[in-house]
Amino acid sequence: MDTLAARQASVQLLLVMGHMENRLLSALPEPVRSALIGRGERIVLAQKDVLIERGATVSELYFPLGGLLSVLVPLSDSAGVEVATVGNEGFAGTSAYLGQRTSPAEVVAQIAGAGLRVPVEAVPPQADALLRRYIAALMAQMSQCTACNYQHSVGQRMCRWLLATHDRVEGDELELTQEFLAQMLAVRRPTVSEVASVLQESGLIEYHRGRIRILDRARLEEGACECYRIVRAQLDEVFAG
Repeated sequence: MDTLAARQASVQLLLVMGHMENRLLSALPEPVRSALIGRGERIVLAQKDVLIERGATVSELYFPLGGLLSVLVPLSDSAGVEVATVGNEGFAGTSAYLGQRTSPAEVVAQIAGAGLRVPVEAVPPQADALLRRYIAALMAQMSQCTACNYQHSVGQRMCRWLLATHDRVEGDELELTQEFLAQMLAVRRPTVSEVASVLQESGLIEYHRGRIRILDRARLEEGACECYRIVRAQLDEVFAG
């Protein structure tokens, strides 16, 4: 069995066992959550899967149960720039939920996992307030990401990105290639290699063949810019409400 097939089999097993959840769905009252999940379809999110294409008509929402999605803005002279990440704290397809059926961005599965695909019309009205609070936090994340890419060093941004990803996945190991990291941070691959080497030599991470293991989270937080804490606080507000 190849690596992808093995990963998909593992995800399917976890789905059957019910060990994955979405924080946004879990925060809904039981009758509302059951009604929404009952209309959804559980799917495997394989790495590099394009769930939503820019300009495509979108009629479904994607709630990650595991793994990580990237919201990308494609550019003519590059593969695109990441403007936000979506993990098990939220959902993708926000523009469709707000009534704009054509997507202004592309959504790609960056880390493999599982998800729940739900038709937009299947969302109960009682879930609207919570979903809109999340959308507000996602928009704030996009604004913060824009400022971060302009103002902070690649090293600070990589620490921020690794921490945000670590928050959304199980365990300390992340399956990430230099190509993906370069796209997420809007830099060239050699720059990613240089910064990753510095973090590895400092004992913060271990990086080998597309896999990053978090070794010292506390020091990684020290190396990150304030954007990590700001975005995390905004997401916490969604559930505090």
